[in-house]
Amino acid sequence: MEKMEIIKQKEWLQEKEEQGKEIQRIELDLDKGIDIVIKTNPGAKLDRRLELIPGAGIIFNTNLDHRIGLPLESASIVLEDKEKVIANFQKEVPSNYKFVFTTEEKRGTWFYTEGKDLSAIIMPKDWDNSKDILSLLHEIGHSLQNHQEENMINEKLEDTKKKIWKLGETTYSGLRGEETKNQIQNLREQFKRLREKSLRMQAQEERDAWAKALRITRKFKKRGIDLLKPFRGDTSRETRDNIENFIHNSLYGYEEGLKEDISGYELNEDLKGIFTKRYKEKRRIGLREVSKEVAEEALKI
Repeated sequence: MEKMEIIKQKEWLQEKEEQGKEIQRIELDLDKGIDIVIKTNPGAKLDRRLELIPGAGIIFNTNLDHRIGLPLESASIVLEDKEKVIANFQKEVPSNYKFVFTTEEKRGTWFYTEGKDLSAIIMPKDWDNSKDILSLLHEIGHSLQNHQEENMINEKLEDTKKKIWKLGETTYSGLRGEETKNQIQNLREQFKRLREKSLRMQAQEERDAWAKALRITRKFKKRGIDLLKPFRGDTSRETRDNIENFIHNSLYGYEEGLKEDISGYELNEDLKGIFTKRYKEKRRIGLREVSKEVAEEALKI
């Protein structure tokens, strides 16, 4: 009898190991006993070519130069009802996408990367609270988009930037001075046009990803799972305000980096407020706007 118990215990431990190590458990819905559970994911190995140390990886993505070399670890995010898995968010993303978190302590950044080396949603290892579920859904929204045109523009931006640097070195050495300066000026104007086009596209994609996130919440609601429970207020208006403020704060973060310039160029007037649909400082904090697409989705909740 004791031998059978030992075997069962070993099988249980093996099953737990295959499911991954639990990193964090966050209460989503107290009434229904539903938790968000973040685990390591032994079944989703990162490409060995990207491996930095055992169990870690590196992103190689020209659009994320400042994050190259970031150590990563495979993850999974599930919902559990009394420790029984009732939903796995891996089913919400394309099959080539992975969930990973940084191995750095308490890194609060959420982003996605898509490329031949790695397509993944990168999240902090320690979530702030259950409201981060909406941040996760937002990144899932990005995974459902077609980024082909955006990637082409970013490649052109990188190519133009390299040409400017190369010609700048020629000018610095005193060779073909005036002619080279004119070429640089033309390239700078081309770069600015591409950058502005990239910003407009990025702003649209950000709003679209939030709209997709809210559509996913409605799909889960039909299954009796309320992913927006952390945002629920006493009235539907209060709930919408909570959601819109959360989304607005995210969108406004992009505005902070674009107040005065884009890569050294003064912003055109029509680009100011592009992420928050011409958000006006004079508006009272309680009347912040989000994009039309997101507002329409929020009204359906």
